[in-house]
Amino acid sequence: MRCCLNNPIVEKPTTKRMTALDQFRGYAVAGMVLVNFLGNYACAPRILRHTNDYCSYADTIMPNFLFAVGFSIAVVWYRALSKAASAMGLEIGGLDARSVRGVAREVQWKLFRRSLALMLFAFVLYFPWRESGVMSRISTATFWFEIWKRHWFQTLTHIAWTTLWLLPILSWSWRGKWCWIAGGATAHVVLSEIFYFHFVHQNPTGIDGGPLGFLTWGIPAALGLWAGEYWSRSEGVKREGAMAASWEIRWLAIAGAWMLAGWLCSCLTRSYDVDAKTGGADNKVRIVADKLARSPVIDGLSVFAKGEQRGWAELPFVPPPTWQERSWNYWMMSQRAGTLSYLVFAAGFSLGLFVIWDWVVRRFAIEVPLFRCFGRNALFCYALHGFMIDAIGLWVTKDAAAWIVYSSLIGLFAVLFGLAWMLERKRIFIRL
Repeated sequence: MRCCLNNPIVEKPTTKRMTALDQFRGYAVAGMVLVNFLGNYACAPRILRHTNDYCSYADTIMPNFLFAVGFSIAVVWYRALSKAASAMGLEIGGLDARSVRGVAREVQWKLFRRSLALMLFAFVLYFPWRESGVMSRISTATFWFEIWKRHWFQTLTHIAWTTLWLLPILSWSWRGKWCWIAGGATAHVVLSEIFYFHFVHQNPTGIDGGPLGFLTWGIPAALGLWAGEYWSRSEGVKREGAMAASWEIRWLAIAGAWMLAGWLCSCLTRSYDVDAKTGGADNKVRIVADKLARSPVIDGLSVFAKGEQRGWAELPFVPPPTWQERSWNYWMMSQRAGTLSYLVFAAGFSLGLFVIWDWVVRRFAIEVPLFRCFGRNALFCYALHGFMIDAIGLWVTKDAAAWIVYSSLIGLFAVLFGLAWMLERKRIFIRL
């Protein structure tokens, strides 16, 4: 598989396809369309919305893209190594350090160019062309600050920056790679305590972690890179019976461990519960300025270190108390803040989903046409669906009846699928 990882290019299809990865990516696109559309309407349940105070189903979608990005980088990297080794008549393990560095430079340069192209495409796509007064504000510093903080740093830009964040470590050992990722995550925690958690919540609010989001978005991407290397090494190996079961169980156990670690990390959020003794009347007069904890990181660690932890946090997908009862803090699962607990849990969730889907595809040879078409033309579907949602919003009001909203959703999926299917028939692939 040639990987059109990060830029809007058109190319001919390849003969070898990673069916499971394509359909996993297609599932992510379908989930994105679902939650981005329904999130605009009052009839949508909370679990399909981004409320930024817990991990809803909607919050599990974007990490799937980052996991798929890391996985795809691993495929590109492994196949580049295989090609170089074959040219020398060697196995991959026989390549010397100089040859590996040479292959790494080629792959890094290729992905660097594609990341820059994706950033440019994202800037054009996310620019607020239709906002009133754009031309009168375009010469002000405030306008460009808002573009940088909010409009530009959305999904595609995060994918590009996270790819750049992974490129320097491509040829490193996995001990070095995990140290790099851990260092980035630690920097995110420290900066969030100093200023960043409040910064990303201040107007204009950040989206999906804001400008420094790549420091923690690197977690699901790195887990995808790690899994992708193992999958690439085992490509062509026939796994049956006990061997297949052992492989799947091992990876599901790894995914479960990551999810458990993320949830345990989120339990520090209980340190920010409003004291029940003063909570009643005082809670009623708390103002929005008190929504954010003054010390979003340290207070949680301090309470834990003193052994005064108030109990376990709610499980993922279970809404927490309101901000009047628990101040928003860094340890809660928040996509807006790109918190550590959220992305550790979401990385494991993405890995678990991929392992299950890979097993289903291999075991039953299942191919869902919707997922296949969306996965092979992910960037096309991503770019188009926003315009279609805006167009539907012109005649479907936010408080419309549920049957109207869900009928419109079905129509949206039908049109997107039809267009993606036609591109596939013409052998045009605009991937993410």
